[in-house]
Amino acid sequence: MTNLLPPRVLGPLSECSRAVIVNNAIPGATVTLVVTRAGADRQVGKKAVTNSNDTVALDASEQLIAGDLVNAFQELDADFSPTGTDGPEVQVSF
Repeated sequence: MTNLLPPRVLGPLSECSRAVIVNNAIPGATVTLVVTRAGADRQVGKKAVTNSNDTVALDASEQLIAGDLVNAFQELDADFSPTGTDGPEVQVSF
């Protein structure tokens, strides 16, 4: 069942970012970060959020690379959202 809307990932993000801010999450839901890189999606972080606006850290082994698109989806009980499609693109760090 997919009645939930995806949380929104807020930018700007750079290659130095170790966490992202999401909003419109449901408190208590598990939010998963998804990076699209070279046409492939990979999960790079996950957190049970406590507020509708919350911060989700990247997994220790993950990093953002310039050009990555960062989006998220959320799960609550047996319900889940699709992955968002309007997340920010990671910028080059200088």
